[in-house]
Amino acid sequence: MRRRDSPPSGRISLATLESHLWGAADLLRGSIDSGDFKTWILGLLFYRRLCDVWDEESRGSEDGHRFAIPTGAHWKDIRTQREGLGAALGAAFAAIEAANPALGGTFREIDFTNQHRFPDALLKALLDHFEKHRMGHEEVPSTVLADAYEYLISRFADDAGKKGGEFYTPREIVRIMVEILSPEPGESIYDPTCGAGGMLLECAHFMERQGLAPDSLALHGQEKNLTTSALAKMALFLHDIDGADIAQGDTLLNPRHRTPE
Repeated sequence: MRRRDSPPSGRISLATLESHLWGAADLLRGSIDSGDFKTWILGLLFYRRLCDVWDEESRGSEDGHRFAIPTGAHWKDIRTQREGLGAALGAAFAAIEAANPALGGTFREIDFTNQHRFPDALLKALLDHFEKHRMGHEEVPSTVLADAYEYLISRFADDAGKKGGEFYTPREIVRIMVEILSPEPGESIYDPTCGAGGMLLECAHFMERQGLAPDSLALHGQEKNLTTSALAKMALFLHDIDGADIAQGDTLLNPRHRTPE
């Protein structure tokens, strides 16, 4: 169910969040192909979410941090830059991946360093746009972010036309498949062509609908496309699913998940 009722004070409604995120795509029109929007916009959303959640955890979480934001790699550090924004973002992304093995590969294809494609003026406009709303749990609970992410992926698939099927399967179809599978706690779910992670996420949502813990499933996937495999990792992490194992590569020629003999 999509959550469109009025949010508690201080929180962003789903409709507002969807409009805000899609507004970033409007800034890119004419500069890059619409089929590539997902890489840049979801990459910046992921980066902003990480930094805002880090700030929340730093204000008093007794459980510590799920991940690390190294010194100099925070969103606020990038916002102090006046030029060379693409290089600064690249350095921050590399530092975050190096400090968090679980996030390895998530930023690999998000390269803002081409100044012909991403001049400082365009990057500043994008960063200004993402500055409008904080993306921590306090403002955007994981359930709302999940719906907004699904909305973005579906819109990007529509823009990409027939190529959209390479990374997105309509949510209704995925939900029927998972209902048929009916996963149970302790089981493993494997998607050999996981795309942006939709079926694995729906398996987690299925467990939630049953009143069960999503992390009671072992989630595994493989995706040939380098960019799409990174999106799958982002999606699962954005949904607070830490233990999923997403591999990149051709499943037929180089299967990365094998059952021990």
